[in-house]
Amino acid sequence: MAAPKIDSSNTQNFSNIAITGQGNWIDGDDGAHVFWLHGLAGTGKSTIARTIARQLYDEGYWMASFFFARNDDETSKANRFVSTVVSQLADKDLEFQQQLQDLILKDKGSRYRLLSDEWKELFINPLLCLNSPRSPLIIIIDALNECEGEGSIAALIQILTQAQTVGQIKLRFLITSQSQSIIRKGIQHAGPNFVNFALHDVPDSEVSHDISLFLHDRLSEFNFGNEKIEKLVGKASGVFIWADTASRFLKTHRRIAFLRLTEMLETCPADVPPEEHLNSLYLFVLQQSIDSSLESHHREIMCQDIQIVLGTLVVLFGPLALDPLARLIDQSVTKENLSDTLALFEPILDIPEDRLRPIRLHHPSFREFLLTAERCKDQSFRVDECHAHMAIFQRSIDLMSGFFGKDDVCDLRDPGALLRDLDPNDLEQHLPSEIQYACSFWVQHLMKSKTNILDNDFTHRFIKTHLLRWFEALAWMERMAEGIATLDLLTSATSIEQSPLLRKLLQDAKRFMQYSQPVVSQAPPQIYLSAIMFAPKNSCVREQFRESALQVALHLPMIQNDWSPLLYTFKFPVPVDVVAFMPGGAMVAIAMQNYILVWNLSTGRCLKKLEGHRRKITSCIFSKNGKTLATSSCDHTVRLWEPISGQSIHCFEGHTDSVTTVIFSPDDTLLASASHDSTVRIWSSSDDKFIDVLKGHTDSVHNLLFSFDGKVLASSSSEGCIILWNCASGEAMQKFQLDGFIINMAFTDGGTRLACIEDNGDQKLSLWNLVNNNCEFQKRYGDDTCDMVFSLNGRWCAMYDNLDVLLYRLDDSSIFCRILSGQENDVHAMAFSPNEEVLATGQEDGLLRIWNTATAECTQILVGRNGVRSIFWSQESDSMLSIHADDSLWLWDLSSEQDEGQENFEFASCDMEYIDLSPKMNVALSTATCSPANLWDTKNGRHIAQLGKISNAIPDYPYIFSPDGRLLASGLLDHTQTHKLILWNPLNGNYIKSLEGHSARVTAARISHDCKVLVSASADDTLRIWDLNNFHCSQIIQNVSEGRILREPANPYVGYPSVQNVVISQDKSTVGSIEEGGVGKYIRVWNLSTGHCRQTWNLCPRLVILSSDG
Repeated sequence: MAAPKIDSSNTQNFSNIAITGQGNWIDGDDGAHVFWLHGLAGTGKSTIARTIARQLYDEGYWMASFFFARNDDETSKANRFVSTVVSQLADKDLEFQQQLQDLILKDKGSRYRLLSDEWKELFINPLLCLNSPRSPLIIIIDALNECEGEGSIAALIQILTQAQTVGQIKLRFLITSQSQSIIRKGIQHAGPNFVNFALHDVPDSEVSHDISLFLHDRLSEFNFGNEKIEKLVGKASGVFIWADTASRFLKTHRRIAFLRLTEMLETCPADVPPEEHLNSLYLFVLQQSIDSSLESHHREIMCQDIQIVLGTLVVLFGPLALDPLARLIDQSVTKENLSDTLALFEPILDIPEDRLRPIRLHHPSFREFLLTAERCKDQSFRVDECHAHMAIFQRSIDLMSGFFGKDDVCDLRDPGALLRDLDPNDLEQHLPSEIQYACSFWVQHLMKSKTNILDNDFTHRFIKTHLLRWFEALAWMERMAEGIATLDLLTSATSIEQSPLLRKLLQDAKRFMQYSQPVVSQAPPQIYLSAIMFAPKNSCVREQFRESALQVALHLPMIQNDWSPLLYTFKFPVPVDVVAFMPGGAMVAIAMQNYILVWNLSTGRCLKKLEGHRRKITSCIFSKNGKTLATSSCDHTVRLWEPISGQSIHCFEGHTDSVTTVIFSPDDTLLASASHDSTVRIWSSSDDKFIDVLKGHTDSVHNLLFSFDGKVLASSSSEGCIILWNCASGEAMQKFQLDGFIINMAFTDGGTRLACIEDNGDQKLSLWNLVNNNCEFQKRYGDDTCDMVFSLNGRWCAMYDNLDVLLYRLDDSSIFCRILSGQENDVHAMAFSPNEEVLATGQEDGLLRIWNTATAECTQILVGRNGVRSIFWSQESDSMLSIHADDSLWLWDLSSEQDEGQENFEFASCDMEYIDLSPKMNVALSTATCSPANLWDTKNGRHIAQLGKISNAIPDYPYIFSPDGRLLASGLLDHTQTHKLILWNPLNGNYIKSLEGHSARVTAARISHDCKVLVSASADDTLRIWDLNNFHCSQIIQNVSEGRILREPANPYVGYPSVQNVVISQDKSTVGSIEEGGVGKYIRVWNLSTGHCRQTWNLCPRLVILSSDG
């Protein structure tokens, strides 16, 4: 980002107050490293920030600055902050620059998911490596309130307030903003380490004095006289933006500045609120832009042009330079008219001389003025916000439709092109700024226009025609995740009644993009090839755009009919302890060790890392409104968090031992925590106050449960005691002593009965009547019974016993039981959906079954890997997380309807690096790093076999199926350093034969169309032709890189450029090879009957296909 614009005006008095008036804040040692300057809009905060930045720069301080601006994609996002700041610091300090470069090279390719990680790696760590002493390092952040998203604001404040010094370097942060509660609350967490300076506390006389200094300096070229300047000061009413706009207006009209000044003083009213002063000035500037000598017809045309131009500028979601703005704006305004119109409004607009730099508003208050009828009372200029957004939406659709004339929007002509190969500085050449803007924001403009979305309208036709090209462009712009969120936004605006076809297409498009994102985000052109090829047969997107894939591939591979319920798999370096879904299903909190990760379930991205606990986290739970996350820990504390911002709201202390669990009351007003210290504590979640401690247990308390009305709290402890507490008085109401450890409990039948599960060597289900304290039902089970679980409202209880799941209906007087049969392995996990309509069971073999509780029927089977350890449901009962024995998390979407009889399966996981399908035999092969390959039956998802070790070595790439699918070839490196090809039966995974002869790693292989010949390539610079009838090598091509062929085997040369791919013609007369190394890539064509290299090309191929006749 370019250096901020520095205002040369004199605001020395404010600078003295802000910087030296608090005991020389910059150089002082009072411990206050954050200076917060805040006030109302237009009171001069940015002017002060710019002036201080200029002063500090001139005085040689080591400093950087970031000026936030709303509706600017570059300067409204927190993720631009760190890179901008460290770039400025590196420009001014060579040692810091060198340390930063070293760290970036060392950690090459890292993409920081979290702002805190980026801050630590790019800012803190380079500072720690500095050897020579430095003056205080000053960071100026202006207009923090204009940063996009409260979560980002809170995250920024959190990283800024954490460290007062880094090594021997003192840090100083000057933050300006409006007085928003999110900022105030965040900065106050810094404790005494901040200075709070409110501009509205500055006496009016001092404000007027500074505005007077400002105007005298700005208008020094005119001889207006002190009296008129002071009248202008009075009109400003303490609002700096009024003085700034007025002075810019007068400087724009130099020739008639005296006349304009007189008119301004006469027109702008006196004795009105400051906002009215600003409204009158803006209206005055607009009216003076119209030549009074024009006829009424021409005046109307000019006013319409002004409305269109200014209306576009004030509703843009990011600024544009003149040329792209001219192409985006309504075509009724010519480029010449646009330039002329913009020139009229230099007092309001920042129009750079460099046409490549974007045009911006001087102050966001003009946007609010122009869009608000109460403020802009002249209808000739007032902008209809919905109409302005609709105009940009329609123009964006037109621009993209015209630009997306064909696939491969960047015209790279390489289906294997990678994102990393395209220099970001060259992106503008392939995707002009107005196209990038349209791709990024057309949906937001559509939403703001408040237009109904219908089938076969503009939106539907664009999606049907250009969905893949739009997302290819987003992938090149590294905005694919934002695009997926945009699909969510579009879907939410459609209705089943008015736009059923579009809604179905959008829902499928979201799954399509989620599924293909890992590949397409790295290789955007693959959206037309592999993304289409591996989408399910019934995918709307696949059907709509299948011709794109068929232009490259001769036929599409066999694939399942519908989308698998599996959305994502997550693999973590440490075991996951607890999972909690946010109500609404947008996010999930995953606790491990002493921190929590918050993930966006739509994009599969980690949003925040919540750190603060010192020891293991034992439980986490969202409040019912989803705004607060509560966690308990072995560090004896309970913490409240804002999950969106990642901000720690409060830390409750009082327990003297590990806190085992924490829960919210039904109305979210109370928080209850249990501990190994044998107590239960009640806290107020609204004002963070301690309310009561409940004593009565004699051992560790493990379970807590609020009644449905929140008036009663049930707690259970290790000694088998259950106590019911009155939440208002804190008194024990009832007490039940059981024989064993209480595993779980639930209120049922409207809160009149309590069900509990205890473990005393075996497991027992009990049902207690809370009216008469009688035990109405008891049933004991063996010690091999899986843990029993209750549904959310206590209506159902499920338990596993001897390959059957027993389902009890507890709110029925008969307490009847259903048996869910069909489990083929032990059940290790069970969970009811929150609506109690579904029970999920997880087996030892990784299989999950979905049961209808009303009918006791299995409605779905989900195929996972490894044993299922835990299951968690979202509040809406349409998403489910399963934790498996290898510590992987699997996210399932159960909302979509599947074809009747269609069994969903998923054999891929997050750590797989290669997958292939046999041509005809419905077999899939998958591999993972340092793990044996696995074969799967694609009809039912069942595991066929794992390719075993040969000579104690694992099979390795390449893996090649024969055209008839009955033979599989793989590479192998054994301990004797004999590099082999191994032949397998893919139907059962049995070993067939080893082909020995290569002396280096096998790099490529191919089996002929009739399955009688195999050609292999190796890093030993040879090609070998194998007869699959007798498994002998019939021919060797040596010195492949030199293009010579030898009839007799000889000692091969090792270390030559490796052949990456080979193909063989249908008649087995010709072999094609691709090799890489030296000065480039080569395609060579070999005639096997004559023994010569027929042709060599020095190209950069990624794919070679031979015609059937060679």
